[in-house]
Amino acid sequence: MFKILVLCFFTAMLSGAANAQSYNGTSETVEDINRIVFDGNVLLDDVVLEPIAQGYRAISTPGVRKAVSNFSNNLDEPRNFINALLQGDLQGGGDSLTRFLVNSTFGIVGLFDVAGRENVARQEEDFGQTLAVWGADSGTYLMLPVLGPSNVRDLSGRVVDTVTSPIGFLARQTNITAYEYGAKGLGIVSSREANIENIESIRRSTLDYYAAVRSFYNQRRQNAIANIDSGENTAARDKAFENF
Repeated sequence: MFKILVLCFFTAMLSGAANAQSYNGTSETVEDINRIVFDGNVLLDDVVLEPIAQGYRAISTPGVRKAVSNFSNNLDEPRNFINALLQGDLQGGGDSLTRFLVNSTFGIVGLFDVAGRENVARQEEDFGQTLAVWGADSGTYLMLPVLGPSNVRDLSGRVVDTVTSPIGFLARQTNITAYEYGAKGLGIVSSREANIENIESIRRSTLDYYAAVRSFYNQRRQNAIANIDSGENTAARDKAFENF
């Protein structure tokens, strides 16, 4: 994490001497450096992550992969809960807390999305989104080694989420950090496996893979900050609370 902060600081220094470009309202002051880092990430994905994801798909069943995805998502619910409250979203915070409690118990440590079956919608929240709700500017777009696309605001938020994670804190206090890292690694592999076809489709259909990833990331973050999908399941969600 210290290395990431150093990278962020170094990038910020360089950005002062660079000519900023703007893409869909998001600035990018170090595109040349970002593209170099991106090429390294693509190489790492081609050589390491995608083969692991392909192997994971080959040796597992859809049911097992779904359970692993559910388990990984459940570990994020405390983060979703905290940030929803910080954003003043009491309904979203209630959803996240309900999902965590129900899935951790009736869902057997999150392997089964029992709350989802009762239409308690999952809503991803992080401190980068919280900073945006509080009015913080995104800052320059960054392509981070291994971690992928980000910006100054989201990178800062990621550091805060990591430091303040209740799951991470519990793991450190009980000396089971290997479990925490293993769970995160499994979540990364699970996510990569779920997007094998999507990523391949983007690579085949675009002339500038880097620009496509940048556009997708910026749009996805804007949608997440605006909670565009948060109102779709309101009626079903209220009924689910009654059932619980």
